[in-house]
Amino acid sequence: VMTDRRGSEVVMRGCRLEPCPCVFFLMIRRPPRSTLFPYTTLFRSALSYSTYLGGNDNDRGSGISLGTAGAAYVTGFTLSSDFPTENPYQAGYGGSGDAFVSALSSTGSALFYSTYLGGSGSDRGYGISLGTDGAAYVTGYTASPNFPTENPYQAGYGGGADVFVTVLTSTGSALSYSTYL
Repeated sequence: VMTDRRGSEVVMRGCRLEPCPCVFFLMIRRPPRSTLFPYTTLFRSALSYSTYLGGNDNDRGSGISLGTAGAAYVTGFTLSSDFPTENPYQAGYGGSGDAFVSALSSTGSALFYSTYLGGSGSDRGYGISLGTDGAAYVTGYTASPNFPTENPYQAGYGGGADVFVTVLTSTGSALSYSTYL
C-alpha cells in the first residue's frame, strides 16, 4: 500500500483465480477532504482502476512506484512463459522464475512497457523506484549465473543468491546499468 502525491491510495495484491494466478492491482482515489469531515475511509473512495497482469503460471507483484503522470511501475516475479511483454528489454522467459518490470498507464488500460529480467536461475524483483528522468531502479535477488549486467560494479555471480540492482531506461527497452552485489 502506498499513497501518491495527490492522496490516492494504491494497493497491490496477488490473487489466485482459475485458470491462472495473476498479479492484482487496485487503485483507489480518495474524495477531497473537508474541514468538517477530515477523515476518509476506503468505503467512501472511488475505484480508479483494477486490472490483472500475468500469464499461464504463478505471478506476484512485490514493489510498486507511481510516476508523476500517475503511471504505475511494478516489479515482482513470474513463473509464466507467456507473461505479457511490451517494448521489452528481455522478451523471453529465462527459466526457473524471472523478475519482471512493467509500466502501466494511469488508467491501467495499457502497458507502456513490460519486460522479463533474469537468467537461467531464480530471479525476484522486490523494490522499484523512479528517477526524475523516468528510469526505473529495480532491486531484488538472483540465483542466475547469467543475470543480465551492464556497466556492472560486480560483473560475476557470487553464488547462492546475490542481490541485483538494475536501472532500466525510461522506455524499458534498455539497461543503464545492472550489477550483482
